[in-house]
Amino acid sequence: MNFIGKWSFQQNNHYLTLDSTSQQLTMSGTTEGGAQKWNAYGTEEQFILQAPNGKYVSYDGSAYKANWNRDDAISNFALVIKEGQNCNIVDLGIDGKGPDQFWWNVSGTSLVRLAKTGTAPDSALLVQNIVTVGMEQFLNFGFSSPQPDLTWVYLAGEDLSSATELIQVNFTQANLSGANLSGVPMTSSNFTNAIVTNANMSGFATDLTSAILTNADFTGTKLNSAQLLEVNFTGANMSNVDMTDASLTKPNFTGTNLTGVKMSNPSTGGGFGGSIDLTEMTFDNKTCFTLCQLRYNDLRNCNFTGMVFNHADLTGCRMDKTILDYAEMSYCNLSGTSVTGNVSMVGTNFSNATMTGADMTGARMGSISLRFRVTGSTNVSTFETALINDDVATVQSIFTQNGYPLTGNIVITSSPYATDRVWTVQTNSENYTVRKEGSDSGVSLAVYQTVVAAILANAFMKDVILTSANLFNVRAPGAQIYGSAKLDGNAILEGAQFDNANMGGINLKQAQLYGVNFDYATLTGAQFQGAELTVAATGGAVSLTRANLQGANFSDSKLADAIFTDAAVSVANPANASVTWGVWLFDTLCSTGLLGEIQAAVNSVELATEILPYIQQGKISKQLQAGFRQQGITISDNALVTIQQYGPYWTITDGKTNYVVFHSCDSEQYQPALGVALGTSDTAAPQFFIPLYLESQLKTGTVTPDVIAAFKQNGHVTLSSSSQVAACQEATDWLVTDVDISYNLWRGLNKMCELALTARTAIPNLLSVFNVNSLPLSSRALFSINTSGGWLLDNDADNPFNAVINYIKFTLISDTTTGNLNVYGQMMRVVRLSAQGQQEYENLRCDVTVLGKNMLQASTVCPNSARTDVNNAAGTPFITWMRAQEMPKAPFCVPSADGTYYCPQKPPSSPVTLE
Repeated sequence: MNFIGKWSFQQNNHYLTLDSTSQQLTMSGTTEGGAQKWNAYGTEEQFILQAPNGKYVSYDGSAYKANWNRDDAISNFALVIKEGQNCNIVDLGIDGKGPDQFWWNVSGTSLVRLAKTGTAPDSALLVQNIVTVGMEQFLNFGFSSPQPDLTWVYLAGEDLSSATELIQVNFTQANLSGANLSGVPMTSSNFTNAIVTNANMSGFATDLTSAILTNADFTGTKLNSAQLLEVNFTGANMSNVDMTDASLTKPNFTGTNLTGVKMSNPSTGGGFGGSIDLTEMTFDNKTCFTLCQLRYNDLRNCNFTGMVFNHADLTGCRMDKTILDYAEMSYCNLSGTSVTGNVSMVGTNFSNATMTGADMTGARMGSISLRFRVTGSTNVSTFETALINDDVATVQSIFTQNGYPLTGNIVITSSPYATDRVWTVQTNSENYTVRKEGSDSGVSLAVYQTVVAAILANAFMKDVILTSANLFNVRAPGAQIYGSAKLDGNAILEGAQFDNANMGGINLKQAQLYGVNFDYATLTGAQFQGAELTVAATGGAVSLTRANLQGANFSDSKLADAIFTDAAVSVANPANASVTWGVWLFDTLCSTGLLGEIQAAVNSVELATEILPYIQQGKISKQLQAGFRQQGITISDNALVTIQQYGPYWTITDGKTNYVVFHSCDSEQYQPALGVALGTSDTAAPQFFIPLYLESQLKTGTVTPDVIAAFKQNGHVTLSSSSQVAACQEATDWLVTDVDISYNLWRGLNKMCELALTARTAIPNLLSVFNVNSLPLSSRALFSINTSGGWLLDNDADNPFNAVINYIKFTLISDTTTGNLNVYGQMMRVVRLSAQGQQEYENLRCDVTVLGKNMLQASTVCPNSARTDVNNAAGTPFITWMRAQEMPKAPFCVPSADGTYYCPQKPPSSPVTLE
């Protein structure tokens, strides 16, 4: 039923009124106010009536009351027009289907009903006043009244886009959910407490300038390209509203729920040229920016203390000189954002935030907040001397000069672990920490007070700039800080927690890393030259327990009390420093049988791939027997072939045409790919290739659009949208067992990216040794003799389809003194993301860790868990110092030094699939 008007009814000097207590309709009002205005829906012949409380009128058996919802079974009415404005109201019964009808009748101040028989009595005669015209009339002709009243009016789902204007309309408590108001001027209209969910108010002609949206619900409404100048959004629910390209200036967001709102500017020209202007917005600590899209906005100088930005997108924003104390920014995207100007971030929660390329120069994240700094050699010398000599009067004078007067009992204490650089100045009510700090401009003494440190747990900080930042005691477990990330300019890192962080290749040269925790961190290729890795002022030692330090450089660093327990340290051949052995993993008794097995396995051979169709489980075929014979290996007629492993391939059926898709190698691009050929069985001769990442889309069922596009682009084959994929498998690895010897046999890609069929003697004993040490070894592993001694073991490293994420190549060294075989990880396979975001495998050499014997101080804890002085006293060989007693685990991902390849923000907990 459409809105047909807002009316009032009177008889003599009294108006039809809603009693606010009983919700009963009476004829008691003497003036026409809010309680005397009624909304009608339907037609004059049959309508429902909405009361000033938003409820609907019906007869409850004794009186007319407004207690019902619109969808309830309620009374319907008819308007009987008399002369002039006079009328009668007829009650048509529930839903207009009552068996009896009644006149509305006035008895004193009561509204009663009389059975409709004959002509209505004079006491039933009412005067109808039209307060606001109905929807059809205002759409066609506009409003005649200066300020139309649509309070509580139900216009849900209506198309109001043809309205000439709805300026200064009172929409208080109105329901406009799902309505179309696109292109309608609504300047200065009042939407207080209105329901405007999922409405369409988009378009440049939609003008809400100076509109009042106080406590309104606009959830899901489209306001893109609308005019939103100086709109009052106080207390409104604007969840998931689209304001893209809107002209938004001076908004009042006090207490506004902006969850999921789209208020981004375009990035064209560096951004900030868009129509969203938040430089003069008003907000408070109840304003919610969760999931809000605020890309490329100018938010400089804002005080966001305690604000909630969880999951918000602030990419490219200017947030210089803001205050972010205690702001909630978990999962927030701050990529490319400028947050410079010594921004205070006390207690800010950046857990799982993305900060790629963010400039946070001078950020104040640490648990100490600067109060003042004393500079100049004379001033510094005076202050330092007073601190050393417990000169309370001079210290008190310096504090007073800098605006921090000290009163009561004053106690000066130097740190027992940093007596020459950290002091505490304590009064009855205040505590201050004085730190001696260096910078490009010289030495200074900085005075701090304790605050709550920011949280950077699992933050993704590729290429972040933290020059001169204060990260004192910051908690950043699992953070990823690498690429061109900068922690320079005398950044304060003392006591920071980087446990389990990925800081591969990070430049920490000359850094003051007092008491920093790097436990379990990926520090492969990190640069620590000249760094201070010593005890913090609080007594906490630097810890690199179980950290990955392959290729890290500690030249000229200070390592007093540093803890390298069970760290992964890559070493060279003691007799030849130019030969890398890798990270020591474990040792095992080098029995005669194991040694013979390794020596025999050195000689692998390649058989002709034409034999593949003749490799079947069971008794060996003549063709396979002949293939071995061609390589000088005699296999008896009684040898048995056993399938050890299957590999995937796929068939695609398009009508009567069949294609087979299989793991292959694009020889022109020299990279692994998926080969495609006509037929239903795997073949060594692909007719064209499609990208390897499409393997994840080859699931039994309908072919995906991406696969169809790849067939078209790469093979000029047009697949129909109804084409079907079937996932299949075939044998790829076999064991050939003869009377007194066995051979592993497998098909795969060789180093030349060509299909090969490879065989070598089986290695059951070595497989068992590796399995016992929780380092599964492939039956495809190949051996070669190391020219500097021992053997090199390749765990199918060149197979692009090998999903192992661990050490992938090994150095095997036989120790004649102990009789053990030492196993070193020489190369590891990691996962990386390319610049296009595609996941790839990469084999990385375990470059030697620059951590020589002369660099370790007596108190340094070595990877073998003993201090340097203990190792020396015991006569332990230096190479043993570098052996973790618990086998090191290779990192999941190591970023490339040039930033071309980076790491996923969340390493998976299960084995990765190649894409």
